[in-house]
Amino acid sequence: FVDRAARPPSMASCLTSCQLLPFWASPAHLSGGGRSRAWPALSAIASERNSGRRFGLTRTNLALLLLGAGGAFERKAMAAPMRAVEKPKSAIVLLHGSGDSGEGLRRYLEFVDGGELLENWRASGVELHFPDSGMRPYSLAGGRRMSIWYDRTGLPPSAPESTESVEDSVKVLSELLNKLKSKGIPPERIAVGGFSMGGGIALQLALRHPEAMGAVFVLSSFMCDDAAVYKSLNAEKLNSTKWPAILMVHGQNDDFIMSSWGHATAQRLQQTL
Repeated sequence: FVDRAARPPSMASCLTSCQLLPFWASPAHLSGGGRSRAWPALSAIASERNSGRRFGLTRTNLALLLLGAGGAFERKAMAAPMRAVEKPKSAIVLLHGSGDSGEGLRRYLEFVDGGELLENWRASGVELHFPDSGMRPYSLAGGRRMSIWYDRTGLPPSAPESTESVEDSVKVLSELLNKLKSKGIPPERIAVGGFSMGGGIALQLALRHPEAMGAVFVLSSFMCDDAAVYKSLNAEKLNSTKWPAILMVHGQNDDFIMSSWGHATAQRLQQTL
């Protein structure tokens, strides 16, 4: 699973150890071009162990993880959505966490390295998109309207899923992927991922529309135990679907979103797919 040869040398000294949740895919994906090209660098730096300290997935460390993703798509992206690539060959859609915004995530990544990574991607012909979740009432904040991808009545995965709000965001994001495809970007050259709630909605999107992307990455996130999408994974769909490469990563010292929650989601999908 981890292609250590693809690990960016400059990243080795930046990251301490972290837990890499199991990559799940069919044997065809493990041998197919999509898996071999999608996220080897991110996989490698996520499992790198070069100190005794455990790695907590903070916003800074998230940015470092995303820096490693450049090797997987040959460092092709754009510095900001308003600076369109004339002939895009690939696209990466990055989804912010709860309470944040697409612009906030973009600005933070620019702050980390002065915008060098985003400019290298843009110059190489890959579009980078930072969509906003929009505002909706958040039960965990007493019903106050917040920038969230879906509502939650409780934080642990045992809390019931707000499926309607999940599907609302999935619909918006699927429309974005359709626009990318209409521009001539092949689905296998589109990656979607995010941090925390952004990673959760990325996974929900991938499971509902696996044909629309080539890879998805999920950082510090999980799905509810009663997630409606689990019920849609019937034998017919499992046998007829080509699933995108999916990577789940979680910091062992995350004391807000427990790594065991993400691990349970990964294990359940591994057993199902």
